[in-house]
Amino acid sequence: MVALIAVVSFLPEGDKHALHTTGRFHPLGHLLAFAAIGFVGVMTPKTSRNRLLFFLGLVLFALGIESGEHLIFQMPMEWSDVLLDWLGVFSGLLLAFLSRPHADFSNRFGE
Repeated sequence: MVALIAVVSFLPEGDKHALHTTGRFHPLGHLLAFAAIGFVGVMTPKTSRNRLLFFLGLVLFALGIESGEHLIFQMPMEWSDVLLDWLGVFSGLLLAFLSRPHADFSNRFGE
């Protein structure tokens, strides 16, 4: 999913339009894609430290994608997309915790 987001993000505008990645559902796509990655990412690592590193990595990935689009396509920085990506990652994290309320999401680092 991460690779797919990276590839689609750097497609030419015509290809993005053909894939319907622009338009009124564009914000929802950001939110859902990053929520899915955040959910899987939090459920997969075994330690809290790895979960935190994955979460921070996704936040930086979102910023990197939008910065890359800004630099490559010479378009304004889309801070709203960055915010939606971050909200998606946080939503995925929250859903993971809520879906497994009795799971051991320990606060101890380096387990």
